Amino acid sequence: MLILIDVFLFFTHWFIFCSHSEIMLPCQSMKPRITISKISLSWILIILTLIAFGLRLYRLEATSLRGDEAFDSIYATLPILDIIEQNRFIQTYPPLYHTTLHFWLMIAGNSAFSIRWLMGVIPGTLVIPLTYQLAHLLFRRQKLSLLAAWLAVINPYLLWWSQDAHFYALLSMFAVGITVFALRVWHKPSSWLLLWLYIIITVLGFYTHYFTYFSWGAVNLIALWFTFNWSDKAGFVMSNQGLMLQKKWWLAQIIIVVLYSPWIYLSLWIVTTYIEPWIEFAPFVEILYRNLAAYSIHLGQREAWGIVAIGLAGVLFLIGALPVRPDRFRKPVRSEPRFLKTCQASIILQVMIFAPLFVLYIATYIRPLYDEKLTIFVVPLFLITLARGIDLIMSNSNYSLPSLVDPTPDPSPTRIREYDFPHHSPTRIGVEGEQLLSNKCMAVQFFGKIGLLTVAKPIGYLSLMLISGAMLLSNYHYFFNPDYAKSPDWHGLMNYVHTHAQADDLLIYNFPEPTIPYYNDDRLPIILLPSNDDLDQTQIVIETEKGIGGYRRVWFVPLVKSWWDTNADVLTWLNRHADRQEEKFFRDTHVILYLTPTTWQEKMISQPTLFAEGIRLHGFHVAETDLSSDDVVDLSLYWQAERVFDISYTVFTHVIRTDGQLYGQWDNLPVSGTYPMTEWAPGEMIVDKYEIPINTYAPAGNYRLLIGLYNPATGVRLPVLDAEDKPINDHVQLSVKITLQ
Repeated sequence: MLILIDVFLFFTHWFIFCSHSEIMLPCQSMKPRITISKISLSWILIILTLIAFGLRLYRLEATSLRGDEAFDSIYATLPILDIIEQNRFIQTYPPLYHTTLHFWLMIAGNSAFSIRWLMGVIPGTLVIPLTYQLAHLLFRRQKLSLLAAWLAVINPYLLWWSQDAHFYALLSMFAVGITVFALRVWHKPSSWLLLWLYIIITVLGFYTHYFTYFSWGAVNLIALWFTFNWSDKAGFVMSNQGLMLQKKWWLAQIIIVVLYSPWIYLSLWIVTTYIEPWIEFAPFVEILYRNLAAYSIHLGQREAWGIVAIGLAGVLFLIGALPVRPDRFRKPVRSEPRFLKTCQASIILQVMIFAPLFVLYIATYIRPLYDEKLTIFVVPLFLITLARGIDLIMSNSNYSLPSLVDPTPDPSPTRIREYDFPHHSPTRIGVEGEQLLSNKCMAVQFFGKIGLLTVAKPIGYLSLMLISGAMLLSNYHYFFNPDYAKSPDWHGLMNYVHTHAQADDLLIYNFPEPTIPYYNDDRLPIILLPSNDDLDQTQIVIETEKGIGGYRRVWFVPLVKSWWDTNADVLTWLNRHADRQEEKFFRDTHVILYLTPTTWQEKMISQPTLFAEGIRLHGFHVAETDLSSDDVVDLSLYWQAERVFDISYTVFTHVIRTDGQLYGQWDNLPVSGTYPMTEWAPGEMIVDKYEIPINTYAPAGNYRLLIGLYNPATGVRLPVLDAEDKPINDHVQLSVKITLQ
């Protein structure tokens, strides 16, 4: 474990060190002011990264694993070839994640901490220096880059998924890594090392999650844009460096496709046919709002203050998306294209954000693909835009469009300026090219004229404090508010079951929730009922009767879902034919303990009684006979029908003192009103549970239990018959004495 931490910190420091190198887009030339020494900046970034690491480790096992996490842990224990085969035809996952997890489980075990540490904490922490470097690559402003890194540290959405073992933290890490190394390749096209690192990261991302396609596609869309802008049609003369970069770049894409093509061939069927049943179509406006809410404060959107925070994030995002720059970075006329570079950086950032979302929206018309968590790769880009909006406000200066036309008349038809394309190669621009550059910044001209970009520095700091406070408050709720827990308390439930389980107990769950077998860990026999989602009621009843055979008690975790055990047939059968002993509630879930028919028949106090109309009481059971005034009488009645009934009789239960005074009563149709006698089948044994409250003013002493049946329409009681089928009474006194302390 210590070795892995050392490796992690080494790569973190390497990312930070790379951030200090002179990094420029293909058309960047100016070197910004250095206001923080490299050593100080390194320490700031290391501290931010360590804070992120600590936040992601904090209370890592406080919440139980989600279903996806538990499934990954169980699924990764399969043989490697089985994982690959199932990923081809059943599961919509590339193979790298689960094969890596397979070997990790062999080393570190399958605890929640170990799988969340490797698959969530580590990639989620690496997103911080990557976000800083991406912001630095695009805008080369230390304040902006540090703001982006800080927002990534405390962002509730990134934090939430960084404490999750499912592969969304990995998706975010690989997506931003693809973008970072792509920009570094564009800056230094002569470096084969950077090119191969880009290829390796992209291929690893493809083999980890299919949605890294979107980041790769957005990067190549921008590369295609650069390709056309480097052509003579834009008024530029292509440099040798630019030509070399184009050739190497598109060669790299071919290599990526070749390295990934085996899996494309193997997984083509499942990728093109599989549809997630839980994903529904969403309009584009809804997609934008859901993303804004999730990316900014995530769980905080449930609170009243969340709407204000989302609105603030939206305003800051819009400001950050504007292609503007501070006036203090203005340079002499020959360096004015610096403004174009700022425009390009802003455009690049927004293309990388909105192009994938737009493609997802279009794809939803074919099959639903959109869900917030599947677009987590956009979050670092969103935070950079947010940080840029704050940075623009905090700069406390006007933002205006510098003149792109030299006020000095130029007699030559073509002007030559030092635009410093890659590696400061001279570039020639004509009048048409000048006009093209001016058109690209028309939006900025408009906003500059109306004075929208003139704001005060205190507003920037206030915005930073408000958005940071909203994120931190959302994180507070996530850590300490049980209502915000990412999953039910499966761990606590299974600990309770294991603590109170006995020999010959069985665990049943009626929905394929992987957390149940994960936390059971083979300690109890466990079965899923129904075994699949296409069984009818009769088949489910047969499976249930067969499944509990040979066991004395059943622990049942009811999970009624619309696509599995839709009518709660398993729960219904157990309530009617097994004797419920206990129901224990946990956060967002509960478990019920039943005695199987074999067991309750052994514990039943036999008192055969025949009522008119062929209704037979075989016996009863009272859980406790020594009670206090605030207790209830826990009574089980065991009925059997001898024929089909035309009237649904109501059962009455009375708690009577020796003087005949009534101190407790409960009447309802059998099985808590859910199983009227008109639905009973001849010969069927029915378990009928009652919890009879005792009046608080009941005096201490001995009490009797009386039961009977009556017609709810007339109130007439059904007579009790003797051996000769003659009426002898309208109720039966159970052979038990209740003592009230």
